[in-house]
Amino acid sequence: KPDQKNQTPTGQKKRVGQLLIKFTTNESCKLKITNIDLDEVIDWDLSKNDYGSIYLKSGKYSIVATSEIDKSKTKTYDFDVKSGGAHTSQNLHIRF
Repeated sequence: KPDQKNQTPTGQKKRVGQLLIKFTTNESCKLKITNIDLDEVIDWDLSKNDYGSIYLKSGKYSIVATSEIDKSKTKTYDFDVKSGGAHTSQNLHIRF
């Protein structure tokens, strides 16, 4: 009989909650995606006919969209991404 090796999992992955957000918009805008817990900011341009998507790791987020046509028009979206959950996705259509 060949020697049997004890097979133990190596490098088990931590379950990290991630949220896939798929963006669409009715007019071109700039997005400021802030992870409040980690104080990280992602700036993003989203065109009217574009589809954008981003994975967010665990934490509290604030997403501020500012219209390119009228800079005084803004929308704010808040998300709380939990750790340990399954990967989920959400569609976000930004309307001004």
